[in-house]
Amino acid sequence: MRLSLLGGPFECFLGGEQRVSSETWKREKARHLLQILAVSYPKPMTKGQILSILWPDSDSTTASNALKVVMSALNNALEPNRPPSGAQAFFALRDGNQYALNSLAGGNILDHVQFENLASSNEIDDLNTALTLYRGRLLEGEASQDALVIEMQYYHRLFLDCAERVLEDLFNKGDFHRTILIANQIIQKDPPLYERAYLYQMKAYHALGNTTMVRKVYADATEFLSAQLGDAYHADQLKAFLLRNPR
Repeated sequence: MRLSLLGGPFECFLGGEQRVSSETWKREKARHLLQILAVSYPKPMTKGQILSILWPDSDSTTASNALKVVMSALNNALEPNRPPSGAQAFFALRDGNQYALNSLAGGNILDHVQFENLASSNEIDDLNTALTLYRGRLLEGEASQDALVIEMQYYHRLFLDCAERVLEDLFNKGDFHRTILIANQIIQKDPPLYERAYLYQMKAYHALGNTTMVRKVYADATEFLSAQLGDAYHADQLKAFLLRNPR
């Protein structure tokens, strides 16, 4: 099973490239259950945790009954050929009060897990691969994202840290053109927040002797970030760079 949770849309593939279609899910909550179990992977989730996310306004009896139905729908979507005679599910498991994706299922590929491992590496090749895996915020556009804000912020912070390490490496190696390219790609994924990417673009253009582009990046960045962040934005890092490098 392969799951794509970073960016949108969320997708699930079985047996290689066989995508689970929207019609196969039958119930939207089955998709959401798979998503939250995937984010928790490899740790299990308790029944109470799941109910509080998927049915926050329902009483416990109603929510528990709904979970049984949704768990069945999830297993049917992931294992359409599983015998209906109560055979143990393979991908989505229940053990008493705990639910989890099977960590022993060979071939499970979860992009956020791959990304986390690569982005935590000290190898620059791993960091570059991590950046290519990060298509956007965790479960972007999915209803379940609202209940997973802390996790979403964690992966995005990891992306920003990884991005800065890559930019620093490129700049220190003198690869200024690629520094500008990667910084621009990062800005597209997080335009309101990542001032550091604009700073690296300014530094790279300055190293290339292109002062016109240094000032253009500064102007574009301050205009855009001021519009997004209002009075809270002061462009301190960008201003300091211009003052140190007036020409």
